[in-house]
Amino acid sequence: MTDKKLIFKNYLFFIIGATLLSSFQTSLWVTHLNGLPSPNFWMPTLAFWALYRHEKEFLIMIYLITLILSPLSGIPLGLFLLNNTIITLVAYFVKQRLYQPGVIFYMLICGAMTMSYPFIYWLLSHLLEENPINSFSIYNWMMQTLLTTLVALPLYMLYVWIDDVTQMELPTETGRQFQ
Repeated sequence: MTDKKLIFKNYLFFIIGATLLSSFQTSLWVTHLNGLPSPNFWMPTLAFWALYRHEKEFLIMIYLITLILSPLSGIPLGLFLLNNTIITLVAYFVKQRLYQPGVIFYMLICGAMTMSYPFIYWLLSHLLEENPINSFSIYNWMMQTLLTTLVALPLYMLYVWIDDVTQMELPTETGRQFQ
């Protein structure tokens, strides 16, 4: 894809989508489904970019999403950025070794990223903060992982559609067929 407008539209669609979904997560989900932990709606976007974009592109998306979504989180910006970078780089390196084209691998990566997110945040909090977090809910952890993995399926189809509309060319080692 050589058209700069289409590249800009692609980035914009993903950023707006992640922002809207995360806004839904932090406002409407909490209001209407108060007892149910919310999925991490930004995680499928990071997973998609880690799997289907070049290194420079997904690093740019990590920074953009983190800067835009940090006001929606109680996590300090530096820890949020470091945590998102670590989990996305791990997903990228897993892709380099074990990649399987299709939605199942994408959903597994989303689940793995969501499952590792609280643990890495807990570890970084203990290493870098003066007052680290000490609470950890296994129920919330497991429900967030399950819900984020389930939400990844329709988001995958939406993201593939966005790529088709904006004529985004994928790296040669990836594919988008459903399996």
